[in-house]
Amino acid sequence: MSNPSKLTRLALVLAIAWALGCASVPDDIAPAAGLVTAIPLDPVRVASLQDGEELIYDVRVGPLHVADIRYRVRRFESRGIPWVAIDGITQMSGIAGTLSNAGGTVRAVISPETFLPVTSIWTTTAKRPKSRAVAFSHDGNSADAAMWSETWVDTAHLKGASLFDPVSSVYLLRVIDPPQLGEEIRTLMVEGTALHLMTVRREVIEPHEPDTPKFIRLSLRSDAVDRDSGNLLGETPKTRLFVDVEAVPPYRILRMEGKIAFGSVIVTLDPHAKSPPSR
Repeated sequence: MSNPSKLTRLALVLAIAWALGCASVPDDIAPAAGLVTAIPLDPVRVASLQDGEELIYDVRVGPLHVADIRYRVRRFESRGIPWVAIDGITQMSGIAGTLSNAGGTVRAVISPETFLPVTSIWTTTAKRPKSRAVAFSHDGNSADAAMWSETWVDTAHLKGASLFDPVSSVYLLRVIDPPQLGEEIRTLMVEGTALHLMTVRREVIEPHEPDTPKFIRLSLRSDAVDRDSGNLLGETPKTRLFVDVEAVPPYRILRMEGKIAFGSVIVTLDPHAKSPPSR
């Protein structure tokens, strides 16, 4: 019998880690409706995204530290129009770094007025890298997406109201006026050439220690959408997360915990991480 591939070995390690320490996952409650809702941006929260801000997150699968994610915000103008660029770098570590090439870079350029992205590109650091790129329309109601590697390419023209990409959709949790209990915020997210309905709900926070930073707990759920009809496919969502967002400026995301495509994951902000000075 041949030796298992690196990917197979990584899957085995992650499965063991998952069994040893599963993250808590939001209740599997389907969205109240398939329609996109209004996006209640909070101008104060948008303004709190500082030029040069850098956040570093520790990523764990079960008890294993598998990666560090670094996000950096840059504000700039082009032809007198303001923009926000968010860059992300994922660096795999430990056994995950040895067995996996899941690290990579991502960049999204976003309008601070609507928080809708205009471009998004993601590339892995594998020896044979895979890439994704999306160009969004100015009104956010359509997007042209592509995925490619050395040997294949896939493209799609996607339509829907208020389209986001994964980076802008996560940062959206920092800049919206959080929903009240029982309310939902629903928007569409382009991931590769696929379309998802992202549902954000407010969750009840259990009592915590007085010295714990005050935060608002949101849940995030991603449901696959048929890109032709716009209807939910009814599949089990691959992404269900609890997200803790500071209740005071700068409204940083402190923690994400739940289920993504390959298992349970916990992502926590490292407040002591050293980062280079702002630009």
